Amino acid sequence: MYKPTAQTKNKLILIITAPYNSLFPPDFPMRMTRRRALEYSIAKWSIVVEELEKPEPSSSIINFAITPKTCGLCEKYFRFGCKGCPIFEKTKRACCHRTPYDAFLYVKKKATRLKYAKAELQFLQDLHTELYGGEG
Repeated sequence: MYKPTAQTKNKLILIITAPYNSLFPPDFPMRMTRRRALEYSIAKWSIVVEELEKPEPSSSIINFAITPKTCGLCEKYFRFGCKGCPIFEKTKRACCHRTPYDAFLYVKKKATRLKYAKAELQFLQDLHTELYGGEG
């Protein structure tokens, strides 16, 4: 099962917190491989789970979780109506409908959000295994 390294998580945080075009050329999402985009998405949800497991999570973690700007797959495929996204190909639904993310959007309790964040992380890890095998 793929688990992101601390280096991958740190790189993701750098990407989403810095002025986007100052670090990367405008075609960065398009040059990112499908596998790497999925791995960034897994890293994102690892961060969300870790934060929600804290006694007092960051107040910005929900915005971080729900915005497409923090998802490698959305950065690569959203502008094309999700065409080519491995989640879209699996669910046959755009915008991650019928995934744990879809449920995460509509709950308010921290424990329930954590449950769906863990489920989304597992969903993405399983998808990674399905597409690329058990290697990290």
